[in-house]
Amino acid sequence: MKAVNVLFATFSSSLAAMAPAITGASDDDPWARFRDLAKNDEDSNLPDLCGGCHCIPALKKKKKKSKTNTMAPQKPAKRKKCPKKKKVPVTDYPPEVVQILRDQTMNTFLGSDVQVPCVPTSLPPALGPLADQLPKCSDLLIDGGDDAVCGLNYDYSALPEECGSKSRGSRSKSRASSTFDDIDEGCCPASYDLKTYINKKEAKKDDAFITHEGSCGQCSTAKDLAAYIDAGNDLPAKVSNCFFQNADLTGNVPPDFEVIKNCIIGTTGFTNGCATAWTIDIFITLTACSEPCLAAFSGMIPNNGPAPDCPLNDCLQCNELIAMPAFLEGARRTRRNSGLLSEVARPCESIARITHNPCP
Repeated sequence: MKAVNVLFATFSSSLAAMAPAITGASDDDPWARFRDLAKNDEDSNLPDLCGGCHCIPALKKKKKKSKTNTMAPQKPAKRKKCPKKKKVPVTDYPPEVVQILRDQTMNTFLGSDVQVPCVPTSLPPALGPLADQLPKCSDLLIDGGDDAVCGLNYDYSALPEECGSKSRGSRSKSRASSTFDDIDEGCCPASYDLKTYINKKEAKKDDAFITHEGSCGQCSTAKDLAAYIDAGNDLPAKVSNCFFQNADLTGNVPPDFEVIKNCIIGTTGFTNGCATAWTIDIFITLTACSEPCLAAFSGMIPNNGPAPDCPLNDCLQCNELIAMPAFLEGARRTRRNSGLLSEVARPCESIARITHNPCP
């Protein structure tokens, strides 16, 4: 335990520079830098994260080798073009949309009346006691399979009579709109059930609104979605700062999980279950990825390498390989599978195309 605490103390040296390095955003507008990273296209406000693209285009399929020229040198694989603007997720959500999502109440969570926090199968030594206090996420949460989606099944029964003509089907164009000009707050459903569907077709059959790709989990609620959107690119820094501000930097006292988790709840607006997943994630990252993340948190290394491959830096690769599997066990919602962009270039095919309309 002492060694773990000393490791956390070492991280404190980069705390002062960490938040601006990660976000580069102002307190008033967490998406400011995101919008400044514009492509060389006067009609676009998309960030240039990977050679003029907001994401990493997929590799083109290689042509079959010619049987008569098998000894010819192999050319490097080329990548596809950046997706057209109409295929890019919405980056700006007005405050009123975020507030509606935040206020929507969950009736049932995956068939249960309560949202119970859980822990992943594997925990770092510093979090060992949690395994005796909380159920395993694999025992608690439903796994709908590779094509699963998480749906919000809204309750329209309590809406005023004048909203009756505004059925979900008749508002399909509104769902696809990125302007949200036609949202009538008085006709937005106030509650929903959270449910995992085996695929998009089943969710559509059940008249559910897909809130993210993959099975539902601890961060799948509308309130947690609002927190993701509201924090913007400040989200990693908000979580990390809660750790550093509340950990004993001398390395003599173990970091208090509950104190750090409650800080994250207060800073982000996450539900208890989602904050638990994010707190576990920061513990795992700082334990397993200390060396590569020191430089990254200090702003010395960019998130991605040069185009066209734009590889993740060593810190993000470590997080992806070691911390992300545990995070997905519980949280299930990521910015990528929710169709929310960040300052990290990710494979284009991994970013869902979802416009979050709170009044579907």
